[in-house]
Amino acid sequence: VASSPSIRGMGTIGQTFGEWSDSVSHTTTWVPSESREKQIEDLREAIQSGDESGVHVEGVSGLGKTRMVMEAFRDQPNEALIVYVPSEDQFPPAVLNHLQTQGRSAVVVIDECDAKRHDVFAGMLQTGTRIRLVTISEPSQRAPRAATLLVRAFDDEPLTKLLQENMPTLWPEATRVMSP
Repeated sequence: VASSPSIRGMGTIGQTFGEWSDSVSHTTTWVPSESREKQIEDLREAIQSGDESGVHVEGVSGLGKTRMVMEAFRDQPNEALIVYVPSEDQFPPAVLNHLQTQGRSAVVVIDECDAKRHDVFAGMLQTGTRIRLVTISEPSQRAPRAATLLVRAFDDEPLTKLLQENMPTLWPEATRVMSP
C-alpha cells in the first residue's frame, strides 16, 4: 500500500504479495506436508471468518512460519489485498486508522510482532472493518486475545523431502543430522 504524503497519505507502508514472495528470503522450493497444509487451511478459515481480532502465528525461529503464512495466501482471492510488513517497528499504528477511514480492504501481515503488540493493533480495528490482521512471532509468555496458530517442527519425512528438494547435493549423513 502506498500513497503520497503530499495528499496526506501515509507513504509506503509495506510490501505487496508479489514483492514479499519474490524476496531473496523465499528462494527455497515450498514442500507441502500434511501438517502444514492443515495449518494453512486453519489460517485461511480464520481469515475468512472475519474475526476483527485477527490471527497470531507462533513458533520457534526457523520453522517456516513466515513462509507458511505466505503460502496460505498464494493464489487465493485475497492475495491482492496483502500488505506485508517485515517487523512491527516498521508499521506505524496510524496506518490501520488510515486504511479504515478510507474504507479499504486489506490483509495486513506483520512479522516479528509479539502477542502483546498484536492485541494493540487488533484493538485499533473497528467493528465491521474490512481489514484482516495476521501477526507472526516466536512464542511468548502472553497469549493474545486472537486465535493463535502454533507452528511446530516438521516431522522427519517432510523435512527430509524439503532438504532433498532444496539441497540435492547434501549427502545422506548430513540429511540425517539435519532431520533428527
